[in-house]
Amino acid sequence: LTLTRSGGDEDLRRALRVSEDRLAAFFEYSLVDICLKDAEGRYLRVSRRFEELYGVTNAEVQGRLPMDIGVGDDWARRVREIDLEVLRSGQVRIYEEEIPFVTGVHECITVKFPLVGHDGMVQGVGTICTDITAHKKAERALLRSEREVARTRAQIGRAHVGPRPGH
Repeated sequence: LTLTRSGGDEDLRRALRVSEDRLAAFFEYSLVDICLKDAEGRYLRVSRRFEELYGVTNAEVQGRLPMDIGVGDDWARRVREIDLEVLRSGQVRIYEEEIPFVTGVHECITVKFPLVGHDGMVQGVGTICTDITAHKKAERALLRSEREVARTRAQIGRAHVGPRPGH
């Protein structure tokens, strides 16, 4: 939120609306799963992609915990453990994980970061999950192909192709 001139309450309200509109557009049009949670782990806001992947709406998840939206207790506990780590440390955490979405399990790169208030205190956790399932499938296919090429080369090297010189 940036104010360019001092014009009273109306300018503050206008600047706040502009800032809120920008944030809403970010959550609406981003192609990744994004959520903001308070320090207790309750959802504050989620992106449209989050809604699609979990089969919920922003209104349905606000104020609720991950275990309340049907993601499974084990996964919800793991999420909470990492959220608590970010809350305690105040540090960004980046890792790969498998997430059970309504469309199936997806492989993701997850970035968790502290939400720091104006007082400098960590007040919650933000999460951005980028689906890398297609990339990981392609990576595994490439590795299988490379192993097959290596196996074929080894077989060719051992194969007896015609008479050897001097025999």
